[in-house]
Amino acid sequence: MLRRRTSRDSGSSMKVPAVVLLVLGSAHLVSTDSHSLSLVATLISGETQFPQFTIVLLVNDVPVEYYDSNIKKIVSRRHWRRNDTIEETDLKNLVVTDVHNSMNTELQHLMKISNHTEGVHVYQQFVACDLEDETLSRFLFLSAYDGEEIYQYDALSHTQNTAVPEFVWDKVKSEGRKTVYDNFYQPLCVRTLRRYLQEDKNILLRKGAVLCRRLFTLSVTLKCSS
Repeated sequence: MLRRRTSRDSGSSMKVPAVVLLVLGSAHLVSTDSHSLSLVATLISGETQFPQFTIVLLVNDVPVEYYDSNIKKIVSRRHWRRNDTIEETDLKNLVVTDVHNSMNTELQHLMKISNHTEGVHVYQQFVACDLEDETLSRFLFLSAYDGEEIYQYDALSHTQNTAVPEFVWDKVKSEGRKTVYDNFYQPLCVRTLRRYLQEDKNILLRKGAVLCRRLFTLSVTLKCSS
């Protein structure tokens, strides 16, 4: 069970978000029959040298796409994927907008219930879908605020675990979100992962196992050792 947040002095130093630790703990051996698409979104309240909002998309721990609120566009590792259709680009932009809007609303609520009216505060979301032998084995959402994990959602079993009672969905919203995840986000996640594995297999499907450890600070760094 996740622990309920308590109010803290807004003047305390900024902690590394809990999702950072979760991502670090997700280092794994990449094999030819197990693959993962993950997304890390970071929203900052307060003045820093970093963009207010960033998204990093990774396949098998390799960063493949990036977005931030300064450049206001999705940047691919290919700069522009030649096979991206207008429809696919619009879907990605829709995801960015949806994630940004929902995180902004949730961050404002978290700051309010924590009595945080000033200073720097960080809200992060980590999303991952895994394919094992072409079968979706995991579709998970995690959230953290100022270094504490506050929310988990298993989009396969549709179960929630949260330290913030206000984040628990009622029956109507639960059914609505279930429909969205089952019919939009899950197919998009699997389709994007399979597409990258097919088009960039020379990088993402290297022979042998590659051990990658992701280290996310607000500037996003990737460290791998083969």
